Amino acid sequence: MSKILTLDQIKAASDLPREEVDVPEWGGSVVVQGVSVADGMRLLKDMQGEKGEIDSEKAALLAFAYGVVEPPISRDDLEWLRQKSLGAVTRVTQVFMRLSGLENAALKEAQKNSFVTGSGASS
Repeated sequence: MSKILTLDQIKAASDLPREEVDVPEWGGSVVVQGVSVADGMRLLKDMQGEKGEIDSEKAALLAFAYGVVEPPISRDDLEWLRQKSLGAVTRVTQVFMRLSGLENAALKEAQKNSFVTGSGASS
């Protein structure tokens, strides 16, 4: 049986996982990190389109921007990111989603016809 944690132990825990992701298309790697609850909720809200639905293309690009911490990517970088390799962006985004635990129903809905999973065209 596991030990019961104290609040101080939970507060002190470094719990945002990081992973280096090889991107051969770009000749190197990037570091991807999972997000906090606050950033994850902000990301899910930011993924919504004008009518409140999940915008698949926006979701994939924002997940990339939120996840890549080395080198730092900002929302201002999303426009040029649209022109980069689908395979590279998808690989990095999938790692981010796994590290962040964002494989819930809302994100799966965004993935259905998105290049996040490579299963369809972006909207």
